[in-house]
Amino acid sequence: PQLITQLQAGQLLDTDPVTGYRLSVANRDQGSVTLSSEGPGYRSLVTFDAGSGLLRESYIEVNEEGMLRTVTMELAGWN
Repeated sequence: PQLITQLQAGQLLDTDPVTGYRLSVANRDQGSVTLSSEGPGYRSLVTFDAGSGLLRESYIEVNEEGMLRTVTMELAGWN
């Protein structure tokens, strides 16, 4: 959670020259930060709670052989 405050929307965090994948900060507000991972045929968005660091939402999109598959998860709650 301490590092979330240092992230800025649009910030590129990592690139892989072999696979072409890029990890960046898609969005940041006071309550959360969303990271985006994109590469050939793949895209994911994961949103973390800024206060606790817990994963709040995840969206994954995979395009293989013309078939688009998506998986969405959302945190229902925690104590």
